[in-house]
Amino acid sequence: MTTTDPNDTAITDHKTDTVSRRRFLGGSAAIAGAATAIPTAGLTSSAEAAVIRQGRQQRKADAFNLRINAAIDQWSQPVPRARDNGDDQRFRSKIGSFTKGLPHDEFGEVDRRAYRRLKQALRSRDESRFEYIPMGGQRKLANPQATFAYSIEGADSHTIRMPAAPAFSDVDEIAEIVEVYWHALLRDVPFSQYEHHPDVAAAVDDLNQFAYFHRRYRGPVTPANLFRGETPGDLVGPYISQLLLKPVPFGAMTLDQRYRVDVAGLDFMTDYQEWLAVQRGDITAL
Repeated sequence: MTTTDPNDTAITDHKTDTVSRRRFLGGSAAIAGAATAIPTAGLTSSAEAAVIRQGRQQRKADAFNLRINAAIDQWSQPVPRARDNGDDQRFRSKIGSFTKGLPHDEFGEVDRRAYRRLKQALRSRDESRFEYIPMGGQRKLANPQATFAYSIEGADSHTIRMPAAPAFSDVDEIAEIVEVYWHALLRDVPFSQYEHHPDVAAAVDDLNQFAYFHRRYRGPVTPANLFRGETPGDLVGPYISQLLLKPVPFGAMTLDQRYRVDVAGLDFMTDYQEWLAVQRGDITAL
């Protein structure tokens, strides 16, 4: 599948063998039948030993069939088509795509040759190609091959649909950027002060200008729902769950749920050069 030059040549699409449902079911049925016919040499011929032996074999076959049926159920689910927001094709400079850690010029635009090698490595599914991606600093990419991993429990990650992010020029993307900045500005404000804090009131007024948040909360932004998510249950109860306020017993250990955090007022990337160094992956900038 790889080529002589792994850096600048075209990438061949990854191919997999197709398996018909009939072949899959037929093969699994044969294996399941064989599981109950495994010889049991070495056991006594007493009635007690026979019952124990039969129970072990039945448990083994039941466990096998349970996993096979679960796998068949997952395999029969349709694979959704992955969609992107078009930014990667829309912007030649790649300003709408993830490029952190790669080389960037003085304007903060990624080296397109390095970006092309990143995409080639992802398309190839060849782990050796990731070694040829030029990096802009000392920091490495964080788990870039996670998409190739498989889980032995539940649905495969590629069968779970995720909507495309808003386009870089979309008003919903602007709304999310504004929210992130308010996150930073209100970072040191305790949740207990949200109802009466003037900066929280300013954030609420600002975010209420965007229809994006009215859709998320099915109504206006308020101090009670500010920064909350959009999945079921996110608007229920206080900001911090009671389950996060108590130590957690774990066998002989007790897990303390208090965390060390940065002191108030400690800010990062407050000037352009520091931001650019972080964008390039320079760990000395932090």
